[in-house]
Amino acid sequence: MTSRAVATSALLVGASFAVPAAASATEVHPNSCGTGHFYNVDEVGPRYYQASGDTVGEYNDSPRAATLKYTLSVTKSRTSGWTFGGGLSVKFALAEIDGNVSYQVSKANTTGISVEHDLSVPGKRYGYVTPKVEFQKFHIEKAHYGPNCKTIVDKDYGVFHAVTAKLFYSTCVSKHRCTAKP
Repeated sequence: MTSRAVATSALLVGASFAVPAAASATEVHPNSCGTGHFYNVDEVGPRYYQASGDTVGEYNDSPRAATLKYTLSVTKSRTSGWTFGGGLSVKFALAEIDGNVSYQVSKANTTGISVEHDLSVPGKRYGYVTPKVEFQKFHIEKAHYGPNCKTIVDKDYGVFHAVTAKLFYSTCVSKHRCTAKP
């Protein structure tokens, strides 16, 4: 090799050692994940329903299908609240749920109203309707990021039951008396 080739090779080899290595995921500074605290909001289980008024129904004694008109009175108050735990106000919990998941949540249903609901009932069948309120449970925690962007829970607030539909109609149609579901 010529002296020029040797010098160029040495320069290239030296340059390869001078390039800094890329930072690995384990070397990420916790501040790059964010600072301060945040709230984790996770759904718990399926939606469930509670009656907000009495069941109404009747028998269609005609041999033909008919649309039965029911007037439902919303008489029972149903509210969002904590199963266990707590420590956050209902208003704050609802705001965190609204901001973190794709649900419209409310503090309570509206009582003292009457609404009409139509139900198609085949001939010689019973038809029933019950006004209900829909709920979804959410687990809420206060947390922050620690080393390596790991989430560290500061406080577990427990399970919050949020009203996700103020008025929901449960129905049933059958040859025999039946219970409106869900």
